[in-house]
Amino acid sequence: MNNTLFKKSLRKIFYFIILCFVSPIVIMQAFKNQENILFFPVLLLGVFLSSIAVAMGFIGINQLVKSLIGKIKKD
Repeated sequence: MNNTLFKKSLRKIFYFIILCFVSPIVIMQAFKNQENILFFPVLLLGVFLSSIAVAMGFIGINQLVKSLIGKIKKD
């Protein structure tokens, strides 16, 4: 087990969980204030945070599996 990679993967999964709560809130606030001039920048920020959340989740789980299993050696 690779401890440094394990800690990095847990950190990325933690960021993923936080972004999974923050990004829908930002998108909801953008749609609540559609008449505001900052509607599009806030909506784009929410979509950007959502895409970062998906990427962080994928990378975190991938690193977690690599840290637990390690590299698979082919014969």
